[in-house]
Amino acid sequence: KVHSLSFFARGGQVIQSMLTCNMKEASEKTIHFNKFSLAAVKAFVDFIDWGEKGLEPESVAKKDLDLYELLQMAHTYQVEGLIDCCTNLLSLFSTPEDIGKIKYFADLYDNDHLKKLHEHLLLTLNPNQPHFIKV
Repeated sequence: KVHSLSFFARGGQVIQSMLTCNMKEASEKTIHFNKFSLAAVKAFVDFIDWGEKGLEPESVAKKDLDLYELLQMAHTYQVEGLIDCCTNLLSLFSTPEDIGKIKYFADLYDNDHLKKLHEHLLLTLNPNQPHFIKV
């Protein structure tokens, strides 16, 4: 149970529409997040309630939280601040083993931050490869 005003103010365009238009969610004051795990929904709500403080790196590391799933949720509901927070957290926690997932999500969401992270991870895997900088 959360306050609808917080969700309206920080929940993104999709949730704002759900709470104001002639939709079931507005009349029932209930939003179902069945597509996402409980951990992702809790993290989503923490972000809505507390902003980035709700997803500090230390707390994320302790939770059983799939940052890729949370990123999908952020995109689904168009919560720009959470998208940025997820990409920053992925930058902190990603390893070269994540390169495929990073590339997939960078392309899926045309996310420049993830594209740069992918390039960085590529350089980590191939340190002897010539480096070029786009100007």
